[in-house]
Amino acid sequence: MTVNESAANYLYKAAMYQELSNFYKYGNLSPHIYGYLNHIKNHNKPSQRTPTTYRSDSQPLPARLRVFHSDKSNRKLDIYLDGIPIITDLSYSETNQYLLIPPGKHQIIINVAGNRGQQLLKKNIFLAAGRYYTLVTTKDSRNQKLLAFEDHPIVPVGEAKIRFLNLSPNAREIDIAVKNRDVIFPKLNYRNATSYLGITPMKLDLEARKHGTNEVVLNLPILSLKPNTAYSGIILENDDFILWSDIQHPKDFQFI
Repeated sequence: MTVNESAANYLYKAAMYQELSNFYKYGNLSPHIYGYLNHIKNHNKPSQRTPTTYRSDSQPLPARLRVFHSDKSNRKLDIYLDGIPIITDLSYSETNQYLLIPPGKHQIIINVAGNRGQQLLKKNIFLAAGRYYTLVTTKDSRNQKLLAFEDHPIVPVGEAKIRFLNLSPNAREIDIAVKNRDVIFPKLNYRNATSYLGITPMKLDLEARKHGTNEVVLNLPILSLKPNTAYSGIILENDDFILWSDIQHPKDFQFI
């Protein structure tokens, strides 16, 4: 997978031009706006890991966007945003780090990697200012699909939280439960996500059951939750499972 650095620079410039319009409107740029611009520029570099939010009183914050490939075909994908290639050669189970995107309406196009003429999906999306989003590419028997999930990575100091996404066509309706004990996330439907559950950092031994029964359909690995971190557990087809931290770089993902 490659994140297009020129595209990241384009997105940075789009936000910068919005800020420059304030210069002509108000006659100056305050120091905290300069800090905001530098933050956007640095955040889109691959080495940036933990975002720090700055706010201008006259300008909305950018949205943050990543794309996750959950289709277990051999096809790699290229992702275009407003005609700009932002991600190329995206493979199954891969995602990019968050990109900062000006809020508002955008067009996203998904192509077979290396073949702009083989378009799989074109869709208009709306990104709200200051929000985090994960777009999930998947497909049914015939068509490519795009699912949108809003992420909430902010965690109270010293605490953790976790949610689950069900992307397995073999598990249409499941409960997430403590092994041999109570259900903590009931009735998680296919292509849906649970809400986040705030939790004291600990190790969790969980299982997925057929909804409303004690029939175990997937034994999850023991999950070690660290403080100050929000997690997403993703259930994929053929019992694949990924646990990631919602604000870390993809290389920190654990493919279990």
